[in-house]
Amino acid sequence: MEPPGTAPGSDPLITSAFMSIVPKDTQDICGPQGDLKSQLHATLILLFMGGPRVYSDPMTDSLPPCPECSSEFTYEVDSLFNCPECGHEWTAAGGEEGGGEIRDSVGNLLADGDTVTVIKDLKLKGSSTVVKVGTKVRGIRLVPGDHDIDCKVPGIGQIGLKSQFVKKVTE
Repeated sequence: MEPPGTAPGSDPLITSAFMSIVPKDTQDICGPQGDLKSQLHATLILLFMGGPRVYSDPMTDSLPPCPECSSEFTYEVDSLFNCPECGHEWTAAGGEEGGGEIRDSVGNLLADGDTVTVIKDLKLKGSSTVVKVGTKVRGIRLVPGDHDIDCKVPGIGQIGLKSQFVKKVTE
């Protein structure tokens, strides 16, 4: 049984070995208290992030709201802004990721009249019909909205598809 304050399954030898690699100059990172928790945190910063980093206060940073759902809870990863509520990603320069461009599942730019294939089985709402993987759709038409492709699927008829479920066919 572990002594109080020890994580279940942790080994004192591992903890002491980990503590032996704490650099002597971690006092400036972990503060004057120098307790075990702050030393471990400082060591993790030094080992896994390539050195101490200075972070700005997240409470004073002002990030733009999500252009899709207007959520204020956005965060930044590299040069992209992300919304945790709807999953939308966009760049700071354009606001929108494509700026009116519609791209397929692998990033190819789509245009009116292109031929695409479906990349996964798609169940049609209100019907037992399924658009199968590999179905080739010719002569697509791009429209604004959630289902940004209007097309006529062979054997099914006129439907709207999302560009994330198609791949452009290069002829």
